[in-house]
Amino acid sequence: MLIGVVLIYVFDVESRELDKDYRYYQSCLEALMQNSPNAKVFCLIHKMDLVSEEHRDKVFAEKERDIMLRSEAAAVKLKRENAVKKCYRSSIWDETLYKAWSAIVCQLVPNVASMEAKLQQFAVILDADEVRCAT
Repeated sequence: MLIGVVLIYVFDVESRELDKDYRYYQSCLEALMQNSPNAKVFCLIHKMDLVSEEHRDKVFAEKERDIMLRSEAAAVKLKRENAVKKCYRSSIWDETLYKAWSAIVCQLVPNVASMEAKLQQFAVILDADEVRCAT
């Protein structure tokens, strides 16, 4: 069973309307914090494949920093704990979207160890090399 309220917010790394994107994000985040103070928020910085490989780490770090600063500002404004748990880089052209989604689901499942044991049993039944939650 999943825990409570969750927001998975997707940012386009190449958006031409970054200020507008951040305003929408802050608006959603503030509404969520007001109405669901125990909500968990995860952000995907998507289309990272469009950023040249040598700049990906830097671009991701900058976007993540901007998101976390805005998230913290919303939390301070509403006198709440920062709901943002983590930012993930993602792309549909590699495994990053799958890994991000897996990591998010694993954080939401209350008993990951039990789930992993069941997945291992499942892998044995399927004669699969691996079935797991990526963290």
